[in-house]
Amino acid sequence: MTPAPRPHLIAQGPTSGPPLLVCAGGNGNVRSISGLMDWLAHRKFRVFSYQRPEPDGQEPIPMAHHVADLIAAVAMIAGSDVTARETDGQNITGRRVDVFGTSFGALLALHASVAEPRAFRRLVAHEPPAFNLLPEPARQSAYAEHRDVEEALRANPASRAALDRLAVITGTRFDDGWETSFPPRPDRQPDRPARFHPQAQVVRQSLLSPTGLRSSVRAGVSILPALGSTARGHAPYLAAEAIGRIVGVDAVRFPGSHSGATSHPLAFADTLARILGAPLTPGAGAL
Repeated sequence: MTPAPRPHLIAQGPTSGPPLLVCAGGNGNVRSISGLMDWLAHRKFRVFSYQRPEPDGQEPIPMAHHVADLIAAVAMIAGSDVTARETDGQNITGRRVDVFGTSFGALLALHASVAEPRAFRRLVAHEPPAFNLLPEPARQSAYAEHRDVEEALRANPASRAALDRLAVITGTRFDDGWETSFPPRPDRQPDRPARFHPQAQVVRQSLLSPTGLRSSVRAGVSILPALGSTARGHAPYLAAEAIGRIVGVDAVRFPGSHSGATSHPLAFADTLARILGAPLTPGAGAL
C-alpha cells in the first residue's frame, strides 16, 4: 500500500528552540496565524504549522483524516519516522511535543491527544467547538444552531446573514480592534468569511468524551483549555470551561474573542510563552 502523504510542515524560529505546533482554526489557513507564529518565533520557540487539505467540492474531509494528519505532524516534529496512517499507534517515538490549537484546530488536537497521547506534552486548546461536552440544554442548542446555519449556507454559501450568525454562535468578534503594537496587514485581519466552508460540517462529527480526555491526562498529557476574554457565554467558550472541569484545571484566559489568535497575535504569544514556560499542570497524569 502506498503510504499517505505527510503534512508539509512550515517552520519558523531558532532550530534550538522548544518545538511548538500551532493548529489554525477554520479551514486551517496558516495565514490566519502567521502573526502569532512570527511573535512566537521572536520569543525563541521553534514554531511549526501546516495547511490542512482542502475538500473537493462540498463534501468535507472526515475528522479521522485530519486527526491522522495532526498526529503525523507531531511525529515528524518529534523526530519519528512513522506517520499515524502507517502505524497502529505503538511506534510513535521521540520527545513529546507542545501543541496549541484554536477553534477547529483545538478540537482536532484534542482528538489526536486521545488517539496518541504519548506524542503530546502540553496541549493548549483555545475554544474548541466540542459541543458534545456541553451540559444540556446548551448541547442541543449549540448543535441546532450550527445545523441551521449549515443548512442556510448550503442553500446559499455566500449568505451574509448566515455567516454573521455563525460568528455569533462561536463568539467571533470583528470589532475587537487590532493590536496597535503589530503593523496591520490585510492578509492577517480577522475578516468575515466570504463563503461557507464545508469543513464546518465536521464539527458535529466530534465524539470527544470525558473518558477519552481523562485517559489522555493519565497518559501524561497536560491539557490546558483556553478562553477568549471577550467571548464569554458562547458555545466554544462553554466547551473550554467544560474541558477544564473534566480534566481538573482552570481554563486560561486569552486576549480577544474566538478569533483572538488572529486579532491579538502579540498578546497571544505572550500568554502562550508564559503558560509554556510554567511547570506542568499538577493534575496531569493523576486523574
